[in-house]
Amino acid sequence: MAGMTTTGCADVSDYVSRSVTIDVASVARQSVSKSSNYQVKVPFSQMSQAMRNIAELGGKVVGVSVAGAQGGSDN
Repeated sequence: MAGMTTTGCADVSDYVSRSVTIDVASVARQSVSKSSNYQVKVPFSQMSQAMRNIAELGGKVVGVSVAGAQGGSDN
């Protein structure tokens, strides 16, 4: 927009290069009665679909962390 000034880092809005790590608990895979905890690493753009898949499998998302959220540095 004309006359609009933005502040901050341009990299913050660039989510294409970001990745998301989703911590998952309580998923019983196939006919195995034992549940497991694991992490799923997906591109930021696929986070919503990955969370849907986890829910469909009966899993519980216990944590989410975004890599590259602060100007491209991974912490």
